[in-house]
Amino acid sequence: MYAVIRTSRLAEATVTLGFNKFTREAPVLIVVIRERANLFSALGGWMQHKEFSVYDVGIAVSHFCLQAAELGLGTCIIGLFDQKKIKKLLQIETKKEVALVLSLGYTDAPVREKKRKPLEEISRWY
Repeated sequence: MYAVIRTSRLAEATVTLGFNKFTREAPVLIVVIRERANLFSALGGWMQHKEFSVYDVGIAVSHFCLQAAELGLGTCIIGLFDQKKIKKLLQIETKKEVALVLSLGYTDAPVREKKRKPLEEISRWY
């Protein structure tokens, strides 16, 4: 399912508590929708005390952002937004949930250098 709407209307649903004002400038906003797990997945998740669909969303979004970066595009994962507004705007079923919103576009902002800890400091080998 997808919908084409004016980005400005969606952007306003992501501007919350003064945050995410930059979404008003984003040429593309992508809404990631999470569905409830089917019976088999829900049972497995219940047994493991995990909600696997949350992991699936994280994996999919991270791959999307990595591919966008490879293509020279900037992204931002937005987790603070008005769920009700977005669901109404996009006519999303009540049993589905807006997991995340992604902004996508070319950016002229400089890419800051990543300061990473050494692998030995953050990992353990057995």
